[in-house]
Amino acid sequence: MTGRIRCWAADPVAAEQALQRAAECARQSGNRRAEREASTWLLATLQDLPIPAQEAIGRAERLLEAVSGDPWAEAAILQPLIMLYGNAGRFADARAACQRAQSTFTASGAELDWAICAKLTGRNELIAGDHAAAEHNLRQGYEALRATGERAHRASLGTWLAEAAYAQGRLGEALRLTEEAEGLAGLDDYEAQGRWRATRAKLLARRGQFPAATRLAEEAVTLVPATVDPPERAEFLLAWAEVCRLHGEFDQADACARRALQFYEDRQMVPLAKRARALIDSHATQDRDPRAPRRLGPRQLPADRVAIPDQRSNGCPCVAQAADSRW
Repeated sequence: MTGRIRCWAADPVAAEQALQRAAECARQSGNRRAEREASTWLLATLQDLPIPAQEAIGRAERLLEAVSGDPWAEAAILQPLIMLYGNAGRFADARAACQRAQSTFTASGAELDWAICAKLTGRNELIAGDHAAAEHNLRQGYEALRATGERAHRASLGTWLAEAAYAQGRLGEALRLTEEAEGLAGLDDYEAQGRWRATRAKLLARRGQFPAATRLAEEAVTLVPATVDPPERAEFLLAWAEVCRLHGEFDQADACARRALQFYEDRQMVPLAKRARALIDSHATQDRDPRAPRRLGPRQLPADRVAIPDQRSNGCPCVAQAADSRW
């Protein structure tokens, strides 16, 4: 129980220590159910521990081997393995883990766990660059949870679904999904609260609403508890970098992206490090290109943009493409 409380309190190192003790005590006493529960919660901390992705996978796979023959215990361990495999770029292994886990969850009627697998797979497909596949998985999970009335996990799913829509250029839909997620997310859910802000910040930046976009991007990063250093912080830093890039603030964009890159390289999250590196390279190219957009003042707006009233900002003018069908 102490380990679970530590996990909920965003203290993964303390949680790992407590859960390892709990698992060992359960093993020595022969309480297999308690050992399995402690092991499952131990896996939930691996994502946030300062260890390389492959090391986290190795720990998870050893736990999976230890429960071989117990379909429910296997599924409980395969679920977090989906994300760990994705972090390392092992997308085929992640998809296989999802299929195995979802098969068990379907047979047992565990709709919530099935939907969580869909969310994790959708997140991995976004990292892999298959945005259509990501949306397919995320929407399946989102609609399954909508039918049950569940809110917390649906908020998280909604934020990833907004990212999938954004990646495919459906900006109006992405904005609507961030609004749905905002209404669903709990105040203490820094992941969902941060991601709807990060995605909306990029959307507002594309409309030229840079002060509001910057504020949301900063909020997303600062919402991550100071006691941990999870992948979400690096993810939100990349969103902040994108906002700065769109504003022509390439030095600030580069600083944010390099902080994210350092995190991904330390954790050996290969595909995410590759994405951060590509963003840094794009900043360097734009900073050297005299044709690249620079920070725009009120008198520097290009002719193809117009100031329009924005209902979501109480009629304050914002900048938008004059004929952008994505909105």
